[in-house]
Amino acid sequence: MKQKLGRERLYLYSPFAASVTKVEIEGHVYIALLKDAIIEAVRKNEILNARVVITKKGEAYFENQFFETNPNETVKIYKDFDWREIEKEQERIPFDFEQGELVRFFFLQNADKQELVIMAHRLLGDGASIAFLIEDIMRSLEEQKIVNKMYKKPKRFKKEEKQSFMKKLHIKYICNQWEREGTAFSKDEYDKLYRDVWFKKVSYIQYETFYAEPLLRIGSYAKREGVMIASVILTAFAKASRELRQMLPKESTDDRIARANEMLDMNEIQKLLRPDKFLLEISTNRDYKGIGDHAINKPFSYLYDSEISFAENVKKLDMQVRTAEYGQEEIIVEMFPKSMTDSIHFQLAGFYMSPETEWFIKELGYDPEGVSTAVTNLAKVPIPMKYKNLSLKNYIYVPPIHPGARRTIGIAIFGSVMNICLHAKTDDYLANAKLFFMDGIDILKDIK
Repeated sequence: MKQKLGRERLYLYSPFAASVTKVEIEGHVYIALLKDAIIEAVRKNEILNARVVITKKGEAYFENQFFETNPNETVKIYKDFDWREIEKEQERIPFDFEQGELVRFFFLQNADKQELVIMAHRLLGDGASIAFLIEDIMRSLEEQKIVNKMYKKPKRFKKEEKQSFMKKLHIKYICNQWEREGTAFSKDEYDKLYRDVWFKKVSYIQYETFYAEPLLRIGSYAKREGVMIASVILTAFAKASRELRQMLPKESTDDRIARANEMLDMNEIQKLLRPDKFLLEISTNRDYKGIGDHAINKPFSYLYDSEISFAENVKKLDMQVRTAEYGQEEIIVEMFPKSMTDSIHFQLAGFYMSPETEWFIKELGYDPEGVSTAVTNLAKVPIPMKYKNLSLKNYIYVPPIHPGARRTIGIAIFGSVMNICLHAKTDDYLANAKLFFMDGIDILKDIK
């Protein structure tokens, strides 16, 4: 296999590119058998036997590699340990993807439960891919046959952009400027920046569990209104964001809002409120059941309308999601030098400054000064809960923080339980993110 990275290039040097998946295993698990099951599952998935190769021209590929010791085949055992502590311990250790490291396995043995925890680089795949990897491990534990899964290039929903002559001319100018002034980094400097950003970053995780009764209420509400469950959840967070900004206008960095607040002109404040930017990520590899970045993005904006009911807002947002065009990230990335794509993460982290990179960030639709929210909707986790002698429950998926957002929300429904998780950067917006998340959760709990 030699497969060129497409949209995955956006995550190559991202310091927040790791996802965490946690699931409880019921039934007795023999450690030796678990280790063998992980080795077999890794060897059956082609991408876990490859490494990322970066050429002198800056192109990046997945390429098959023979490993004397595959870094993806190791599992660490912990006793009496919280899975979130593992995330804190591991998140500052960059993945060595050039040596093939794309995933880390952990098994927690606590007094009341045993948990499998998987930390994976976004290059490995989307949330559904990790679920299929867990299914392979479970089937191997039960001595069931696992088929070989060759890497399958993700299908994208592309829509070519029609660009004006002036836009094409400007793109050419930006690329020429970058080639002259923006490519001062050597490979060693890139590696140092990559590690420095990973070492210094810290993220925040919080989750809420909805058991059968509240989940049934949300599902029944969605069915009654003729909308997707994801739309109900998104509307709850859009409402939380709107209420939070109306409650705290004095703390806004927008001087116009602060002045309007002093004049007590709430109508003016509402006019100045910007719509929330959302980026909904949906997996498309349900039929393939293999590993890879098969997710598609739907970016859209929505400002919760406090003049109409919650139900009317849900329907408006649901229609907006359904009609939103798919993101153009892969097309845009292909148009520009690859080192320019890599420079995004260094600039967002404050390690680098380039006007060309700043323009590129805006061209991708990223809003580094705003508080955009990415939402990864796993919906119903696409694997069985029950196996011969073992079963799974309480599935939590913590998605990577998207490069164009400050916070990402992960939704996973497994059986009659839904876990909604917040993954946020620990920056000046963190306090706001915590309030935003808990207010959205409270709104969901009140749905009848």
